[in-house]
Amino acid sequence: MFKKFWSLEGLCWRRVLERRVAERMDELKAANARLVAEIEERQKAEARLREALAEKESLLAEIHHRVKNNLQIVSSLTDMAGRRMRDPEARAVCLDLQAKIHGMGLIHTELYRSGNIGRIDIAAYGRQLFHQLAHMYEADGIEPAFDLEEVPLPLDKAVPCGMLLNELLSNVFKHAYLPGEQGRVDIRIGWRAEGRAVISIRDYGRGLPDGMNAARTKTFGLRLIRDTVKRQLCGSLQIDSDGGTAVTVEFGVAGGV
Repeated sequence: MFKKFWSLEGLCWRRVLERRVAERMDELKAANARLVAEIEERQKAEARLREALAEKESLLAEIHHRVKNNLQIVSSLTDMAGRRMRDPEARAVCLDLQAKIHGMGLIHTELYRSGNIGRIDIAAYGRQLFHQLAHMYEADGIEPAFDLEEVPLPLDKAVPCGMLLNELLSNVFKHAYLPGEQGRVDIRIGWRAEGRAVISIRDYGRGLPDGMNAARTKTFGLRLIRDTVKRQLCGSLQIDSDGGTAVTVEFGVAGGV
């Protein structure tokens, strides 16, 4: 009698446990189905984001390419206008404008070629810019000494930095040495402590004119250099004229070494 009772009770408990296990399995299956659906939806969302990002990068690359082409057209027109001018001063102005346009175009060229549309290695840019300007100013006798580290800059820093390098190197070709004279320019682009980038351009030419105060002079070139360093790069500027001219610029870079 008791044996039969306990057998029936054990059978009931077994059925209860089996039912609970079955219910739990159903719950797990439903949860797993929801999880699979959520993963699939996230994968679809990620795929849409990747497509949107690729489209955005493609559009940005195309914009930079078109800007570069437009700048090349403007540069060619400026070059044609300069060649037609007889006034040496006017021709020099056209050449200076052409150099600035080339410098801006080179930034867009580097961005277009780069795998990262949002950043540009300003050191690689500086190397190319030197050779480009040397050709423009017909300054084959000026030899560069490069000391370069990779310095990737975001676009808001790269553009003013490119303009600054253009102005500094153009000044070397225009003022440091006489036409056809042999010379040298040291170009250092790299890092200092605490994520601060440094750009140093030093020539061994004629130096600044006697009596010129680099910190107060109102010439367009030096004013452009000061304003770019102070307002756009939020950096520091040092100009020395001892056995040539040395210009050193430091500025902070978010995420720098």
